[in-house]
Amino acid sequence: MCERCQRDLTDEVHHIVPVSQAPELVFDRTNVIGLCRRCHYGVHHLGESVSEPPPAPAIPKPDELDELAEGRLRASQLIG
Repeated sequence: MCERCQRDLTDEVHHIVPVSQAPELVFDRTNVIGLCRRCHYGVHHLGESVSEPPPAPAIPKPDELDELAEGRLRASQLIG
């Protein structure tokens, strides 16, 4: 289970201290945590914190569900 969101299965390993800063810790088990792909992406590319839960997903309104189903709206447009 992802150590950040507690929702998804862990499928990636995140180095707490980056390997680029401490290559000697690359295989140190105390320097890694298991994250799901979504949380790992958020930490590395969106500036999210490992210690804080991820933002709640957007909940589409009924009319947005119709637009999503018909392809007139993308899920990425619901965020923000």
